[in-house]
Amino acid sequence: MSNIYTKTGDKGTTGLYGGSRVDKDSLNVDAYGTVDEAISSLGVAYTLTDSPEIKEYINHIQKRMFQAGAELASDARGMEMLKDKIGEADIKYLENIIDKSTEVNGLMREFVVPGVNPSSAALHVARTVVRRAERIITALAKQVPVREELRKYINRLSDACFAMARLEEARAKNQEIEELKDTVRQVVKTLGAMGKEEDSMDMSIETLKKMAGFIEEKAKEIGVPVAFSAVDEVATYCTSSAWKEPF
Repeated sequence: MSNIYTKTGDKGTTGLYGGSRVDKDSLNVDAYGTVDEAISSLGVAYTLTDSPEIKEYINHIQKRMFQAGAELASDARGMEMLKDKIGEADIKYLENIIDKSTEVNGLMREFVVPGVNPSSAALHVARTVVRRAERIITALAKQVPVREELRKYINRLSDACFAMARLEEARAKNQEIEELKDTVRQVVKTLGAMGKEEDSMDMSIETLKKMAGFIEEKAKEIGVPVAFSAVDEVATYCTSSAWKEPF
């Protein structure tokens, strides 16, 4: 393997695959450098997620992004020699991720504020880096030919990053719901008649109201809809509480 430093770029130029040289502030270098930045941003997301599915998506995408970067780092001669270029199968892979997210989360009804959890936030950062790469590639395409498949791929990639972020947010929300369920169970044990079977606990109306209030506050805190109701042994209405996150 060659040395990391070659000294050939000390005067502000760098070589493209194919043999030609360009200035380091050229659009070619800006484009593939920003793709490289996006690969690294996805690497941060990879380390933060606990989802094997998301890890698999990210790892696959990172490998294909190296190929995208290779195209952007090639001159005309290099493009002729380059193998395994970005193609329709790569675009379809990203579209499948987007479709999976829509299936899980439904269609968008409002803006998403990044920061639900570290992994989704990192994916949103990667999304914005990819968008920047797309803007640079659009400018580059006005100077040199850029294949349509590559431009489509980069466009879908930012959407795929957004889709993965939404999947991570949904997973975080589901975890919070499970935590809420555990909290409710604990409240039942704490406020109910200790030592009795759970299905025959003797609770006063005041105890039930406290329980309903606690559950409603917890639901508001984590942003999930909740409904709570209680009846006596003959199904006589006792108390209820409900909260739904406003749109």
